[in-house]
Amino acid sequence: MIKENLTQHRNQEPFENIRNGIKKMEIRLNDEKRQKIKLNHIIKIINRDDENEILFVKVIGLSRFPSFEKLYSVFNDRIKDYEKEILKKFYSKEKEDKYGVLVIHIELLE
Repeated sequence: MIKENLTQHRNQEPFENIRNGIKKMEIRLNDEKRQKIKLNHIIKIINRDDENEILFVKVIGLSRFPSFEKLYSVFNDRIKDYEKEILKKFYSKEKEDKYGVLVIHIELLE
């Protein structure tokens, strides 16, 4: 039995992108909750549109950056413009400056 360390909900499109192996990283503020994430943690991901659909992913890497700008300088080719806009809407500059940014590299578990 898989014991997860975190549970997260995703909308249909990101959920499907994880399931299909397209989405292999999650970008978040490196706030107190995310600072607890460690390598090999298991994250349970629930589809918001159908909560019976569940995926488990393993944390295979963590990349920390002081800002989204620094993150984009490294991962720009892997982050779409619409994703950048979403991140800008969700996270204020003040919180970005306070916490920095975390990239959670994930691997889908069978």
